[in-house]
Amino acid sequence: MSIGGATGSLNPAFNSWLNSGPSNVSVYLGLDNSGNAVYVGITNNIQRRQQEHGSRFSRLEEVHSGLTRNQARSVEQVYIRDNQHFQNMRNEISSSNQHYQDAIGWAENYLGK
Repeated sequence: MSIGGATGSLNPAFNSWLNSGPSNVSVYLGLDNSGNAVYVGITNNIQRRQQEHGSRFSRLEEVHSGLTRNQARSVEQVYIRDNQHFQNMRNEISSSNQHYQDAIGWAENYLGK
């Protein structure tokens, strides 16, 4: 399994899902006024996303970049799972999604967990 790369698992359908699309998506954290991470999101334009959030966060911090959308969604889901205090209103990938377990495993590997 390569980190951030072309392979996710031995499941070809998952690998196709994981690696589809351009690698232009970033994972970011929304920080409160004290500098604490309180939200995780994904975007292909961090400046635009900051404007869309308005004053909700003091700033956005890009923590991972160069990912496909589904790679970013996988990483975002692990952040949501591991940070129950985050303000995220929903899971990025439903636990009923056929690729959920592979996505979590890929993201944990990518994050070095």
